[in-house]
Amino acid sequence: MRKSNKISFNIEALSSKSMEIFASLGIKNEYLPFDLRGFDIFYAGNVVHGVGVVNPSGGIEYVSDDLGRPSHSIGEKCHFKIYSKGKENRTESCCVFFDFLDYIAYIIISRIHMFGLPAAADCFILSSIKHYHKMVIETDLYSKILLFFPKNDFGRTMALSMKQRNPAHIINCDFYYGSSVSLFDFMKTIQA
Repeated sequence: MRKSNKISFNIEALSSKSMEIFASLGIKNEYLPFDLRGFDIFYAGNVVHGVGVVNPSGGIEYVSDDLGRPSHSIGEKCHFKIYSKGKENRTESCCVFFDFLDYIAYIIISRIHMFGLPAAADCFILSSIKHYHKMVIETDLYSKILLFFPKNDFGRTMALSMKQRNPAHIINCDFYYGSSVSLFDFMKTIQA
C-alpha cells in the first residue's frame, strides 16, 4: 500500500470493475494504454475504485465512477509527465493536456491513426491549475509544444498565455476537436 498526502491506495492489475469505468465513459477497451492500473483509494473512511497511472510525485492520475467529476489527481508535488523515450532522452515535441481523460483520448486516437498526432512525444498533464506556471517553464525546453486544452474561455486563456510566452513553438490543437469541447469529447464521437 502506498501513501500520498494521508491518502493510501492499493495498485492492482485492471479488473472487470476497472473496465466498467471505461465502458461508462464510452471508451473501448482495445485501445487503452498498456500502463493503466486499477486503484482502490482509501480516504476519509471511504474506498474509491479508480483506473489510472502512477505520477512522478508518487500519487496517481485516475478516473473513477465513484466521485463526482471523472478525472482526478492525488499527489500535489507536480504536474504529470510521461517521457516517451525516457527522462534522459527528451523528445523534440511535447503534448500538453488539460486532464487525464484528454491524455487517454490522445493515446486512443494515436492508436487508431485518425490524424497526425505525434506518436512519440513527451506528454504533460495539468493535474491542477496551481502547477500551470511550473509546467509552462518546463515545456520551454521543447521545439514544438502541442496544446490540447478545452475549447472554452479557460482553455483558450491558457493557450494564449503559453503562445505569448513562446510564440514560435506553440501549436493550439483544439481545431482537431471540430465542434467538440475537448479531445476526450471528440474521441467519444469518433468511437461511436
